[in-house]
Amino acid sequence: MKIRFLTFLLIFLTSSVALGNECLEYGPAKVQLKGKISRSENPAAKGDRKEVMWFLSLERPVCVKANQKDPTGFEVEEKNVTDLQMALTPEQYKEYKNLLGKSITVSGELFHEHTAHHHTKVLIGVSKIE
Repeated sequence: MKIRFLTFLLIFLTSSVALGNECLEYGPAKVQLKGKISRSENPAAKGDRKEVMWFLSLERPVCVKANQKDPTGFEVEEKNVTDLQMALTPEQYKEYKNLLGKSITVSGELFHEHTAHHHTKVLIGVSKIE
């Protein structure tokens, strides 16, 4: 009976880690996420330029812990995050354009949506793509 219980406990703990039940943190914590990059354009509103955005579709959903120290209150807990908008510099768009549609690893800091230009609940400020 003890062996069965210990076996069950070991399987449960192992599967919890494998399923990614440990939540990520918002910046300044650094994260590395694997997924595929896609591109989207929002049509321009009158007098505006069209908005080009890149998104990271994750290999596995993640959760993000609420930031208790966030004075804005924006950085709330998010569960089952599957897609993130990528915050890139103009230079990064040029540097990484050959990676569109490919599976990659993105390094950076997570932050929560807070403007009309943010199109996913959680975004990643990109420091590097491999």
